[in-house]
Amino acid sequence: MAPKQEYDHGSQGNREKLIIAVCGGIEWNLVSIAPRLPSQGETLTSNSLTQLPGGKGANVAIALYRLTHVRPAFEADNASQPPPENAYRDLGLPEFDIRLVGSVGQRDDFGYGERMKQLLKNQHINVDRVIEQPDYESAVSVTWVEAKSGENRTLVNPGASHAMKPEEFQNPDECFGPSRPDLLVSQLELHRETVQKLLRTAKMAGIDTLFNPCPADGLDDLSVYKGLTHLVLNETEAAIMSGREELALDFDDWDSITDVFIERGTEHVVITLGSRGAFYSEKKGHGSLVEAVKVPQRKILNTSGAGYVFTLDRGFSMNSFSQFFARSQSYFPLLTTISRDAFVGAYAIQWVKQKRQGWDIRSAVECACKVSAQVIQGLGYQESIPWASDLR
Repeated sequence: MAPKQEYDHGSQGNREKLIIAVCGGIEWNLVSIAPRLPSQGETLTSNSLTQLPGGKGANVAIALYRLTHVRPAFEADNASQPPPENAYRDLGLPEFDIRLVGSVGQRDDFGYGERMKQLLKNQHINVDRVIEQPDYESAVSVTWVEAKSGENRTLVNPGASHAMKPEEFQNPDECFGPSRPDLLVSQLELHRETVQKLLRTAKMAGIDTLFNPCPADGLDDLSVYKGLTHLVLNETEAAIMSGREELALDFDDWDSITDVFIERGTEHVVITLGSRGAFYSEKKGHGSLVEAVKVPQRKILNTSGAGYVFTLDRGFSMNSFSQFFARSQSYFPLLTTISRDAFVGAYAIQWVKQKRQGWDIRSAVECACKVSAQVIQGLGYQESIPWASDLR
């Protein structure tokens, strides 16, 4: 069980609120589908162009909010509508307040920054600490996709995400405000040095941390791992962050990988393993596997927001996989850019809910696997993330 925090939580009337802060990227996604990818110097006509708000920071924040609230009677397009009911109120549990720390640009010709910030407000995310950078464009990703195979290429311009500097995160009050969060979730979409400073500041302030190192980039200050509450990463990230060479496809000695991070001082380590599930450890040599949730082929509608911790029933051929790709159109290529966001959100909620009564990491990982599997049974992108009332 985690020690009792010494700071004040937020409040709503006499009701205590649990606060989760997310620090990460906020970006606009442009996805173009074509019969095939162009060769060098070649110009092709695409089948479609889709624009989607995203970024791992924004996606995780939305996952956190939806997974702690009841689906509203209708999902409003404007912020004037009242927020949905907190799903935990009737259970006697605290309210949840989801805050996003990030950056958007003001130099966008198409107003991406203003649009993304408004969309986040519409989903009742606290964006008081989303900074509008006057000298930067907002982060934008451009993805080309081959319709039949799903092969894709992505370019990301980090823009305003890289405008945030380490010195902006020296004071916890400036980072998070007077009500400190119960948990900070951070990715590597900001500069590595900025993220390292943020994690150190949170640790000194007694704030629990969850680090999801995506895109993977080895930390140059290994002391950041000491006292890190949670590390959630996939196989590739585990290889990079542990200093190992790329792991073989049949690699199964995950204890040896999680032990690296445990030795560095991380308390809880989770590695998502695709169709094999997720491996977790809290003590050297004592890791364990949670098997993936099986999802029948006929129920798979979307793979964009899932955390790779599901597997397919038998009979799902590569040909049917290609046909599914063609049907799912613009959402599936974002699998590589918003991987595990639903998983990370569900796992984070379990920590904040459980830590006062007694932490059970296995049940948290099992819950996250189930949420990830449910995401692929929905339609769309961020809207495929289930509400608390949808969980089964």
